[in-house]
Amino acid sequence: MGRPMKRLKTFFRRRGRQAALAIALAIGGSAVLMSLSGVSDALIDSLQVFPALTMTEIQAAASGPPAAIVILSAGRRVYAPEFGGETADEITLERVRYGARLARETGLPVLVSGGSTQGEAVPLATLMAGVLRGDYGIETKWQESRSTNTAENAVYSAEILKRAGINRVFLVTHAWHMKRAYAAFAANGVSVVAAPTAFYGRPAGRSWSYYLEPNMRAFRNAGYALHEIVGFYWYALRYGY
Repeated sequence: MGRPMKRLKTFFRRRGRQAALAIALAIGGSAVLMSLSGVSDALIDSLQVFPALTMTEIQAAASGPPAAIVILSAGRRVYAPEFGGETADEITLERVRYGARLARETGLPVLVSGGSTQGEAVPLATLMAGVLRGDYGIETKWQESRSTNTAENAVYSAEILKRAGINRVFLVTHAWHMKRAYAAFAANGVSVVAAPTAFYGRPAGRSWSYYLEPNMRAFRNAGYALHEIVGFYWYALRYGY
């Protein structure tokens, strides 16, 4: 029995090494593909289905039935000593910047949406309102501070707005996040004017090498895109939209 057992152990040991090598190669290959601009741009483009608003479209939408501007949070920078503690992260700040611009152009009231995803003492909505006030001189009308994800952004924001007699919004978020966010708000009875910002895409006039050279920008964008694609289908299964 000793020799067959040794052969069996050798077989499984060899198979285990081969499996580990195959997994490592698959992970490495996937990482390389995600770091190619050609791949990441294609993934991002599949999500950026809502175009940027023109000034004419903004003015037309603002002159219709009662509306508000809803700015969705993303994350926070926990260690920000230059700001005296926490502050909004770069993704949230991009959204806040465009929301502030829309507020100035339309005069519509602003709702910021974002809670404490990890039990933080200060909700993201409070951080966003502080940026709007301190950096742009814009006072926030409502703060939705209970949500921990996009679906909850929509549920709790809709509750606040409906109490105020508003069911139409300019929805501000990243272009690659708008598809999922739009579906969530529409499913909660909100009429949505998609106001995407921070488009990620391929610059014009790039040579073929742009698409084939691995880089961290592409890897980051591919990560955002894959997160959104998985999230979109997960929401379809969990929430039905």
